[in-house]
Amino acid sequence: MMPQTASAAELAYHAGRIGLAGEGLLPSQQVALGNGSVVSVPEIIAAIDAAPKPVRITGEVRESVLRLYLSSVATDPDAAARFRIRTHNLGGDQPPIVEPDAPDDVTLLVIAFDQLLRVSKTDWRRFIRDHWIDGPVSWSADHPSSEWAQGFGLPTSILREVRAIVLLGYSVHNQMRSPFIPTAWEAA
Repeated sequence: MMPQTASAAELAYHAGRIGLAGEGLLPSQQVALGNGSVVSVPEIIAAIDAAPKPVRITGEVRESVLRLYLSSVATDPDAAARFRIRTHNLGGDQPPIVEPDAPDDVTLLVIAFDQLLRVSKTDWRRFIRDHWIDGPVSWSADHPSSEWAQGFGLPTSILREVRAIVLLGYSVHNQMRSPFIPTAWEAA
């Protein structure tokens, strides 16, 4: 599988898909916006992109459909406070492993369940600044030359193109889970 270039909204969709569906996530899972009918992935991404920023993304799997709900963080003072705390706890919008002075076009490879996403430093920062997956999404990251990253068996040509490998997962009782790891990892 070759990585696809992803915008901040596309990364938010995939992070929301993993974090909010959790153990109920399926490949090619149908998705809907709120309680509406099933729509295409590009339609969901367009809605995320068009939503007022920062946008809070919540969701659930109901009757095998992942239902994503979008709301403005700015309209709810409690949500706005939680969003600021979350951003502070993440260390701001700096991508994991990437040096702060790295150019904006530096690339991260994000493993998002059944997708490989090539994300620029700029789009990662937009993802953190403009999107809040209000659910148990988590990630682990390392350098592409690390033993951990090598364990994914990705082609060397892909690893040479990126500054960091990020594995998206979901948290259950303080453990990160992903289909790409054989057992859950204890959160640091």
